[in-house]
Amino acid sequence: MYVIVLRQNFINQTMLFSLMRICICCSKKYFPVIKEFLDNLNDCKNEFFTPTLNFNGEVTENSRKNLAEAHHKKITGCDAIYVYNPDNEIGKNTTLEMGYALALNKKIFALKKVGDLGIDCF
Repeated sequence: MYVIVLRQNFINQTMLFSLMRICICCSKKYFPVIKEFLDNLNDCKNEFFTPTLNFNGEVTENSRKNLAEAHHKKITGCDAIYVYNPDNEIGKNTTLEMGYALALNKKIFALKKVGDLGIDCF
């Protein structure tokens, strides 16, 4: 298993694969741009799942746990994850999500390499 870096031409590159269910993983700072990112993938026949982007409740330890568990269920049901990391960095949660996907033998796609050998070698 290794991270496949897909750059600007993500739509055409993903069409090289059979129809896939792909879960988007990213830092919450990118939540506002994920909707636009997905709108640009309308021509792609793959099915995409996102983290809960519209959580408006109070952030508590329990709500964070529930949100993480819901996202992990999405990863479990998908064929692959796509790490949206335009600044070449990923946070702790995205790192955990990548590890979870790796443990489930899912394909891992990323916008850019992270620059960390421990992550990029997968």
